[in-house]
Amino acid sequence: MEPRESHPERVERLFHEASEIESGSRDAFLAGACAGDESLRLAVGRLLDAAERVGRNPAWGEPAIHIEAHHTAAQEMGDATLQRYRLIAPIGAGGMGQVFKAVRADDEFSKLVAIKIVQRGFSDDSQDAIVRRFRQERQILAGLEHPNIARLLDGGSTPDGLPFLVMEYVEGLPIDRYLAAKKPPLREILQLFRTVCSAVSHAHTNLVVHRDLKPGNILVTEAGTPKLLDFGIAKLLDGAAERTRTGAGAMTPEYASPEQVRGAAITTSTDVYSLGVLLYELLSGARPYRATASTMELAEAICNQTPEPMSARAGRRFDADLENIVQMALRKEPERRYTSAEQFSEDLRRYLEGYPVAARAATRGYRARRFAGRNKAALAAAALVSLSLLAGTAATAWEAHVADRRFNDLRKLANSYLFEFHDAIKDLPGSTPARQLVVKRALEYLDRLSRERGNDAELSRELASAYEKVGAVQGLPRFQSLGDRVGALASYRKALAIRERLAAASPNRVDIGTELSQCYLDIGFILQQAGDLRGASETLRKAVRLTENLAAAHPSDALVRDKLALAYAETGDVLGSYNDPNLGDAKGAMEYFRQSIAIREKLVAENPADRNGRLFLAALYTRLGNIRRAQADNPGAVESLRKALGIEERLVREEPVKWLYRREVAIDKRTLALLFRDMGNLQEARKYGDESAAIFSQLAKEDPQNMQSVEELADSDWSQGSILAKSHDRAGAQAYYDSAIAGYGRVMAHAPGNYPPGLVPTYQLIATLAIESADTGKATRAVDKEMQIADRLLAINAANETARRNQGVAYLQMGQAHELLARTQASEWHVARSWYQRSLDIWLDLQRKGTLIPRYAPRLDEAAQGVAKCDRALDNLPGK
Repeated sequence: MEPRESHPERVERLFHEASEIESGSRDAFLAGACAGDESLRLAVGRLLDAAERVGRNPAWGEPAIHIEAHHTAAQEMGDATLQRYRLIAPIGAGGMGQVFKAVRADDEFSKLVAIKIVQRGFSDDSQDAIVRRFRQERQILAGLEHPNIARLLDGGSTPDGLPFLVMEYVEGLPIDRYLAAKKPPLREILQLFRTVCSAVSHAHTNLVVHRDLKPGNILVTEAGTPKLLDFGIAKLLDGAAERTRTGAGAMTPEYASPEQVRGAAITTSTDVYSLGVLLYELLSGARPYRATASTMELAEAICNQTPEPMSARAGRRFDADLENIVQMALRKEPERRYTSAEQFSEDLRRYLEGYPVAARAATRGYRARRFAGRNKAALAAAALVSLSLLAGTAATAWEAHVADRRFNDLRKLANSYLFEFHDAIKDLPGSTPARQLVVKRALEYLDRLSRERGNDAELSRELASAYEKVGAVQGLPRFQSLGDRVGALASYRKALAIRERLAAASPNRVDIGTELSQCYLDIGFILQQAGDLRGASETLRKAVRLTENLAAAHPSDALVRDKLALAYAETGDVLGSYNDPNLGDAKGAMEYFRQSIAIREKLVAENPADRNGRLFLAALYTRLGNIRRAQADNPGAVESLRKALGIEERLVREEPVKWLYRREVAIDKRTLALLFRDMGNLQEARKYGDESAAIFSQLAKEDPQNMQSVEELADSDWSQGSILAKSHDRAGAQAYYDSAIAGYGRVMAHAPGNYPPGLVPTYQLIATLAIESADTGKATRAVDKEMQIADRLLAINAANETARRNQGVAYLQMGQAHELLARTQASEWHVARSWYQRSLDIWLDLQRKGTLIPRYAPRLDEAAQGVAKCDRALDNLPGK
């Protein structure tokens, strides 16, 4: 008895039989051959229609048929199970395979995934080619780590030997449908497109050309995050994998570049062209070439026709610069397009900010028009001034006298608000809302004054100071702030622009130079806490160079020496520390700290009544203690920290109400608690931890709107929890961790988009506790939170070293969780090994860059040991 034909086999057979029949007779043939099976008749009909659309170009023939056939075949799979995954429903098809929504079949996780299964070819040769390309896709995805590229999670083979891969499931709409539904303004469309360019640029950096960029391969989530999918026909430029043939169906015709159509060499410019087609369509609602009767005509248009301006297709006008940008991406010759997706994106940024674009010749008139567009208000004001001057000067003399009096009165009022009232209340408990209102009102006054007297140097200094005070209240770390670091950075950068202009005009003025140095230091500190370590280092080195030059010219000036000591200390913090994000250069950090302490000890000896100077010296001893801790010199770290604490406690006795002094005592006691925890002296750890927690709790209670105090109380909670965990009190530790998460939630609710630095470490501690308790579900939920935060931070700044390290820890912990599962499910050893390897890759990359800081160095060994353990287990599995 012959085996019964499967549904896809019947589809394939009837398709080939119908293809040999005249088109006018096919309906009758199918009606009889399908015997009332309507789904079969429709499936074959779709294949025949697809074949008709292909035209005579063999480069586009096979994929259209394959896609349709396997879309049809997928309908009968239903609720099938594939190894540890349960297939829920088909969600798409590509030239190499079918994609399904799926979930873990063992119910260990409820998280949805997308599974792509290689299609079965129509011949042995085509099957081999498809499998090779599919494995290449798996290799490509494994090497791509970007928040806007769908992640590869797992892989395996079907029972009949077909490979499959498991990817992040993206719940979203194709980018064109997303924009059609949301109808955002032009600026938001271009910003979204620039994010897509960032993902493509990341692929290019890893020597991968996507080759099939189109709306269906770019999904946008409800939160507005685009995700790049489907590297099934991507090409590796380094030859590490088999190169796909440039023409074997490796394109979607409407988005293909001229070189793809001709079968010429594929480069990154191929993706730039497809991005140009995509942007043309997103903006105009049409594709660059009008509808054609066949694919051959479309190929002719792609190779030879110049696309019409978007304005002609959309029925509305687009700015000439934007038209030129799109047309440059669509040039026929690859060498005349943008050289990269990054350059394409950069030109869009210049367009959005009103600067001349590379896609247009930079004539003098053009540059002048762009300047005018960016400075409409200033030019309008200049025009009004000119008209006023022409009206006569007689009446103006008296009006100027009155204006001067009014100007000076308003200036005096602003300064009274900002530099007298604010400074008088800044250290009082509960003063944060009042301080915020004070600086807001003062800034409003100074903004008005600046508009009236924009070239007044002294007024400009006052305005810069106002921006800095606003920034400090918004979110300067280690300051009584509202926790809004994004807003703080924006305010400080406004101040910086003013101060750099003043310093350029008066390079020899010490006061202007030291003010600029302090602005660099504050910005560098904010960038460091946000994880932008390269940006922080560059900014702080500017402060060092500036202040060293000032100190060389004015060696006896105490203020200059003070600023130089601070610049050395802040730069040392970014180079190497224990608690704060840093670049891992402990030796360089130690040298900067020693230079800073030498300066500061002399200044304190010269002026012992200077409490701020003494507090700064205490902070330097704290830094020294932390760097000794990073170098495993725990006794030396304890000695330095106790020196710092002694100075701070004396300051509290002299001025008991001052928030800053009490806070510094709490921080150093917390640091000592964690140090004793690591040394195994849990009695001292609990003593210092309890004393620190009591101070943090009191500070938060005194000023509940001070988000810095709320955040630091949360930091204290996870520290206390970690000490209890070391004492094997898991329930007590978990209670503290829960309290920390609640505290960070308050901070984030107050300033959405800000992630407190302690949030991810808390989830890491929760995951560690769950792994120790063999609670894999709780562990993976915590690790998922870690990954989500890291992904979001990397989406904002791909160079965020802190987020990258957090990613490495998350992958390591996911490996540990799957290792627990592997004790009862041998198949989990493959999954655990995959996570350990991804973690190891991150640590090795950081080590190569020189940014693997001592605190994280043991993680590299843990990941390597995890990989080795999995390999041993896999080698010992039955049947090996």
